Amino acid sequence: MTETHHTTKLDAPSGTAITLKEILEAARPDPEIEITSHRVGDAKGEHIVTAKSDVDVLELRHDAHTRRGFALGAVRGAEWLAHQPPGVWDFRDVFDRL
Repeated sequence: MTETHHTTKLDAPSGTAITLKEILEAARPDPEIEITSHRVGDAKGEHIVTAKSDVDVLELRHDAHTRRGFALGAVRGAEWLAHQPPGVWDFRDVFDRL
């Protein structure tokens, strides 16, 4: 898996890449999934999951053209959180309810 974000993004790999890796590892008994992180210019966000065999290649790609989608997700998550009891929440808790 590769992920690319802007040069000022501090975490590498990104939370999205880590979550994708966890999902893929849970689906496969003996995963060997590596994440390669790139920080380039003003990149908005790109994640590519690649599966290769001897006969073909399959890629799943997300390429954000703007940061608007990330901002909308953060706002919706915050609105959901404002109505929850105190506690610790995982993004999957939020995602399942939005």
